Amino acid sequence: MDHSATWAVRKVDGARVDNRINLVNTTMEDRTVEIRAALMAGKFRFSFHATQRMRQRSVAKADIQACGRTASSCVYQAESATYRIDGEDLDGEPLTVICGVDDIVVIVTIF
Repeated sequence: MDHSATWAVRKVDGARVDNRINLVNTTMEDRTVEIRAALMAGKFRFSFHATQRMRQRSVAKADIQACGRTASSCVYQAESATYRIDGEDLDGEPLTVICGVDDIVVIVTIF
């Protein structure tokens, strides 16, 4: 079984929620649009490291969603196979989100 899919499909209040996104055979521009849409919709999960950084920096899930909404850039980083999204949190402060993509967007770290 694809373990990323087990993270992506879950039950919330008894209803099945599918957070997977389809990035197969898409252009880089399409990928950045899909990633931003996933961030805005809250369709992502966190790495352990990201949850630690969120606690340390007082960043909430809603701040990450705001970053997706206000993103001024979404750049693929080939050396780490991640995307860097630069935007703003709910207070209008700069926020950078680093994420990877499998079947779902995975927040790797924030700063």
